[in-house]
Amino acid sequence: MSNNLAAWRRRAKPLATFCALTLVCGRSSLMTRWRVGVLSSLLAGLMLLVSPTVRAHEVQPAIIDLSFEKGLSFTLRMELNLESVMAQLGEGHSDTSQAANADEYNRLRALPPEDLRQAFDAFSPTLFDGMVVEMDGRPVQVFVKRLVIPEVGDLALPRESLLEISGPLTRGDKNLTWRWSRDFGAAILRERKEDGRLGYSDYLSGGAGSDEIAVPQKSWWELF
Repeated sequence: MSNNLAAWRRRAKPLATFCALTLVCGRSSLMTRWRVGVLSSLLAGLMLLVSPTVRAHEVQPAIIDLSFEKGLSFTLRMELNLESVMAQLGEGHSDTSQAANADEYNRLRALPPEDLRQAFDAFSPTLFDGMVVEMDGRPVQVFVKRLVIPEVGDLALPRESLLEISGPLTRGDKNLTWRWSRDFGAAILRERKEDGRLGYSDYLSGGAGSDEIAVPQKSWWELF
């Protein structure tokens, strides 16, 4: 099924071009009737490509903003396709139908927010096993601070959720590093400073980890 869909998608662009040319070229009534018949058939096929039952789209990297709060904690604010992470589609797919776990992705994509949240709660140990946050080389325990899942909407489009993950800071922490499993896909990791400026920024793929990101140092009186 996925191979057939991919073949249809490869044909979509030339077919659409042909349809446009057919509309503007030629004046023979016989040729016009022939073109209308061909155009109708082609459009019927193209409608299958945009039908909500197809549910195939490109796998995009997660956008992750790292911030430090008063030297007491850090937060990773993730704008991501939660279903693709949970289905562990990985990366390098021009559309989700090409992934080995496409059926699981489609199942998750159709779940309403409350059901997807329950599925995420069951999945979260896998997420935390595959995501490593280290402070000066030692693992830091993290927790889910917030999860916002939109309504189902158009199944032919990806759903972008907001996931916030936090962890504690201790006095003397100097450098943070982050990485997650390649099965969760690529990520763009950005450090968001207190004044809103961007600090460290990198595109991470294939399970690669970030460079060391310096933790802002606070004096005791700045902590309160």
